[in-house]
Amino acid sequence: MKYSRNAHQNRPEIKASPFVEEVMQARLPKRFYLPQITPFTGKIDPTKHIECFRTYMDLHDASDAVMCRAFSLTLADVVRLWFKQLKSKSISSFAELNDAFLTNFIRGKKKLKPPAHLKNIVQKEGELLKDYIERFNFESLHVRKHSKETALNSIMQGVKDKPFLASLNKNPPMTLAEFMIRSDKYADAEETRNLCEAAQSAKTSAKESAKKEVDSSGGKNRKEDQTRDERKLGKRPDWKFSVYTPLNKSQEQVLMEIKGEGFVSWPNKPRSNPNWRNKDKYCHYHRHHGHNTSACYHLKEEIKRLIREG
Repeated sequence: MKYSRNAHQNRPEIKASPFVEEVMQARLPKRFYLPQITPFTGKIDPTKHIECFRTYMDLHDASDAVMCRAFSLTLADVVRLWFKQLKSKSISSFAELNDAFLTNFIRGKKKLKPPAHLKNIVQKEGELLKDYIERFNFESLHVRKHSKETALNSIMQGVKDKPFLASLNKNPPMTLAEFMIRSDKYADAEETRNLCEAAQSAKTSAKESAKKEVDSSGGKNRKEDQTRDERKLGKRPDWKFSVYTPLNKSQEQVLMEIKGEGFVSWPNKPRSNPNWRNKDKYCHYHRHHGHNTSACYHLKEEIKRLIREG
């Protein structure tokens, strides 16, 4: 299928109204620069868009015709179609264009909250004073026209920072500006206090970590020493004798009778920390705590040796 080069000429054209033609013929003043504002697409607040435009045009002392022509250039393609379809002689000034624009696109205007909403903006638990002030100021922009006294009373009621709250109760600020100046001082002090607490917490954590490492290392050495002592003293050693002579007395009684003799071979004291041994048990042969005399295998070996040697 072939397409004609002039096929686009067959499309229906939207003719502008006489008012729009008059606007389009208006000459822009020399050294006029188009306002650097975001084109209106119909999805944002039309009030803010037109207020921004009017502020810029007032600086240039522009006429109504010039304002209408420049305003059309701030509209996106879809919205500009609405401008071209305005009825003939329906608008005679920019004020009427302003009303028509807001009436048509008022759906995109964000609804403002009532002034009573300011009382619901309170400092949350754990929220810094600086963050609360910033959040209050931002949310107050979406509240309908309210007095500075209402904002001052609401923001004071929402403060939960104890030092700053005590200062406000002692000496309430007279204006919102005074409140903001004082809040900055307490916010800086709060930030400094938090930094000091964070540094102290990091220092304490480092000490605790070092202590745990020392305790862990000490516990390991202690366990090794206990194992060595038990292996040497409390548990059965390598047997030197296979047969033992039955005794008519306990090992402890035998030791008490012969401990003063010179032929008894006494063991060396262990090198492990005595605080790590069982205090409920004591061996008179090894002369330290850790196991009982009656359960000492080394004493049993020593008594057998003495019996064999007569």
